[in-house]
Amino acid sequence: DERLVWSNPAEVYPRMMHALSIPTFRANVLVGLVVSVGGLTESLVRHSSTSLITYLSTLPSTPDLTHPPPSSSTPESTVLPTLTDFFTTLLDVFSAHLRNDRVTVPLLDVIDLLFGCDAVDRVKDSERGDEVLGRLYELCRAEVERSKDVKKVGCAVKVFCGFASLETQSEIKKKSLRKVVMYLAHPYPRIRRAAAEGLYMVVTTTLDEVEEVEQLLLETDWYETGIVFAFVVRVGFNLFWNE
Repeated sequence: DERLVWSNPAEVYPRMMHALSIPTFRANVLVGLVVSVGGLTESLVRHSSTSLITYLSTLPSTPDLTHPPPSSSTPESTVLPTLTDFFTTLLDVFSAHLRNDRVTVPLLDVIDLLFGCDAVDRVKDSERGDEVLGRLYELCRAEVERSKDVKKVGCAVKVFCGFASLETQSEIKKKSLRKVVMYLAHPYPRIRRAAAEGLYMVVTTTLDEVEEVEQLLLETDWYETGIVFAFVVRVGFNLFWNE
């Protein structure tokens, strides 16, 4: 389109979202979009993120059974994928680029974005919800296991807090909650602080009768407090949620 200004992200990204509906191009477009969401300029991040959220809001959670399935002659671009289709591609991209920081670090930001726009909640209730979330959790866990990259671990903490905030009593929620608690004992103060802030939001929005826990999270100086005290807090939380 000669009228499209390719240097203007406000014009380009809304158009590019349509390519996500084409299975042939979906994975490659998603990789480019992920890198853009983790971009260096505020304009690039804002427009790519906003366009993705808008696009996801148009996707049905399940196939539309009121219309016949597409035939071999149906153009790919006219078939709207389901939200599960999108997540399946995202998981495939994550798996293919595991430990490739150029892709996976901004991908963790995208996953946090998916929690924030309720896309994860929607896919959770789909037929393959447990499978999708289970695989997503395991990929996130594998990506940051033994990582010393503060930025990557910080992104992962937000994702695990998202899992811990899900309105479900699933095993993934419990494992994520314990994982965030463990990050309170992380060697890096920035990670301890991020875990405390994320955990505070989790306990205030999803758990009852946790005033003492909230006070502990708010009053502890996570930059100055040593690992020993954080370890005590970790044990206390493990006992608090021990079943």
